[in-house]
Amino acid sequence: MPSPWPENPADPTVFRRPAASSTLAPGSTLINGNYIIEAFLAGGGMGEVYRARHVHEGDAYAIKVIRPEIAKDETVIQLFRREAHALKRVNDDAIVRYRDFLIGENGAYCLIMEFVDGEPLVKVLRDRRFEPQEVLTLLRRLGQGLAAVHELGIVHRDISPENVILPGGDIARAKLIDFGIAKSADPSALTLIGSDFAGKLSFASPEQADPDRFDRVVDRRSDIYSLGLVLAAAALGFGKKLDMGGSLANIVRARQSVPELGALPVSLQPLIAHMLQPRPQDRPASMRAILDEVAAGAPRPRLRLLRRRLPIWLGGAALAAGAAAVVGVLIGRQVMEPPVNEVRSQFAGIVSRYSCADLSYTVGPDRTASVSGYVKSDDDLVGLRQQLAAVTGVSSLDFAVRRRVWPYCEAAALLQPLIGHGSAAATIRLAAAGGRADAGSPLMLDLRAPGFDSYVYVDYFRADGAIVHLFPNAKDWFNLRPARNRFALGRPPMKDCWTFAGKPGKQMITLTASRHPLFTAALPAQDNAKDYLPRLKNALKRGASGDQSAAVLFYDLGPASAAARPSGGCSGG
Repeated sequence: MPSPWPENPADPTVFRRPAASSTLAPGSTLINGNYIIEAFLAGGGMGEVYRARHVHEGDAYAIKVIRPEIAKDETVIQLFRREAHALKRVNDDAIVRYRDFLIGENGAYCLIMEFVDGEPLVKVLRDRRFEPQEVLTLLRRLGQGLAAVHELGIVHRDISPENVILPGGDIARAKLIDFGIAKSADPSALTLIGSDFAGKLSFASPEQADPDRFDRVVDRRSDIYSLGLVLAAAALGFGKKLDMGGSLANIVRARQSVPELGALPVSLQPLIAHMLQPRPQDRPASMRAILDEVAAGAPRPRLRLLRRRLPIWLGGAALAAGAAAVVGVLIGRQVMEPPVNEVRSQFAGIVSRYSCADLSYTVGPDRTASVSGYVKSDDDLVGLRQQLAAVTGVSSLDFAVRRRVWPYCEAAALLQPLIGHGSAAATIRLAAAGGRADAGSPLMLDLRAPGFDSYVYVDYFRADGAIVHLFPNAKDWFNLRPARNRFALGRPPMKDCWTFAGKPGKQMITLTASRHPLFTAALPAQDNAKDYLPRLKNALKRGASGDQSAAVLFYDLGPASAAARPSGGCSGG
């Protein structure tokens, strides 16, 4: 059977850090000898950044030297000058300060900025996670700075952990850097980058990932979305972040709904969910609004009166008596309508109570709510619906939750954060015509490992908890390098074959990939989910999320007769 993937798929977009080489050596001088170069800091598409010291003042500065090929374009230089002038007006300690934009030696244009000495947030988060109060401290600090920036009509457009520095490791002194691609919010003004995609993939807003869908409008609400993703990464810690897609197609798809927030502390979920609404108009209107929301804590419920018209025929004393009676009815029928943020908090609390579940929810500003995903039993399905229906302040509820039995629910929840990772996402497909899986028919799979050198584990789960480890097995074992990351199971040249079996209904096969072996010893041919899933969970914890990927296949099986079993040899096709 031919492979379902093209032989020469388009190369994925890859973002690489520039090589650590520089044009200027330590000891060189700039700007008529006023600055002396001390160290090369970084390089990028627009230029190179150095730490330099003012000869007379003695203060350290970061100087971005614009690349000569870019500096030749006078239009680009005018845009740089305009951006630098706008950013010089920002006076907030959470924002890197811009000093000047000058011409240096040999006509090189130099952007002179405050030098911030500290570790980037991305490095700090490799070794720890922030507690909820620390996340809120980070939000208050960066939120104040962004509010000041936004009120001057400037949008950062590249908020990420790489662009947040913690001087002395102090969260309360966090500083947002690298406004080199900042964009004026004035749509009539030319900008250096315009409205093209500029942010780092993992922290980009829906407007940046799919600009045509949003009429290429990128405003301060884009920064709010990206900051929400940064806060989520801080709460997760240890190098983890929300799964926002690993390819350009998945990046767009992941931003069409609020991402899964179940791994975050419950107290942070409503706020971050509000910041990560797919539509800009559904997010907080401004950073000031977010800061007010945090400062207020849990706002008091608002009262909504059910208005009734007074009968126009009442007159004199009758009118007075009638009015008093109506007022009494109104007071008795006051409807306690909690704020939307409180409704989201209640939803988060209810969803978090369900184990072996994969649930996501949204509550819009118009109080329409939707819940989707899976729970492990019919009792959970009924209980979840009843609890959500009892939440006050919801105008309508779209309940799209289904049942997913154990062990499927636990295995899917364990691998969900890894789905889509890698420059080429891992996939599993049934190789049979029409994707059918009938009991007794050959089990044949087309698989694709992720786009990195990896060890792959393919497991067949049954609803009764039994597992068959399809790959690796006693006969077939090899490391999947990118050049050979597409392969087939259950047909030559593989040595083992199986037949589909089990009870009718949903079945599951998983693919787990890792740069390093997950297990030190070979797995048995037959296993059980009760023992295997804890071992798999611990093995995945030992690795970095960026070095792992997964895919999950659910399919319907016809009448079953016996357990899946390897045949004597894989001679069929």
